[in-house]
Amino acid sequence: MSKLGVKRRTAVTVATAGIFWCFVFLRQGYPARLVVSATAIWLIVGVTVVVWVSRSASRRGSPAASTGLAPGFLNWYSAGEDAAIAVYKRRLGAVAWLEAAVLILLWFVVRQRGHPQTFWAVVAWVIIGNVGQRRSALILTAEEAIYRPEFGRLVRVRLLDITGISPSSTTRLFAFRPLYVRAVRLSLSGGGARVIPLDFRDWREIVDKLAAPKGLAVPSWGPR
Repeated sequence: MSKLGVKRRTAVTVATAGIFWCFVFLRQGYPARLVVSATAIWLIVGVTVVVWVSRSASRRGSPAASTGLAPGFLNWYSAGEDAAIAVYKRRLGAVAWLEAAVLILLWFVVRQRGHPQTFWAVVAWVIIGNVGQRRSALILTAEEAIYRPEFGRLVRVRLLDITGISPSSTTRLFAFRPLYVRAVRLSLSGGGARVIPLDFRDWREIVDKLAAPKGLAVPSWGPR
């Protein structure tokens, strides 16, 4: 999807969320003026942030984009992509819709019992978790394979140092808990090895590109 398409989809998501919660709060009996004002602020701030972040991303690498809170977040969120040829990210997809449905149900339960702080704590937990999931990526440059975990440091492997590729498994964070996932074990010329998660939609393409520089044999991972 193009950058323009991503920007539009994000803006539509922000607007839809704001309008949805506007109706929810109105039905719960909150003052209409307060709800409408809060929704307007949400829409203005949300769309502004989307535009700001997208413009900052387009300026990444320039001196003006190296300081400040939003560019600092972008540098962390997109670390390792400066010389990227391909970037593979996880897609939230159905998980995001499931989380939204759970949050809606939780809101009505919490509303009846009078503990709104519980709801907002869960919302914060979901948002932080989703940011981590979207940050995680496998990045390929002309010389390196870079794995960017949810919240940790980059894992770099020089493509010409890879001497063998074999199936493996490892754990990564999901909802702040360890989850076993498919992985690739990269044997290195120095005698060590790296295990990198492969829970990406195009994981077979990733393996092929890891093997290509030295013409390594690609083992069978079995059925998808």
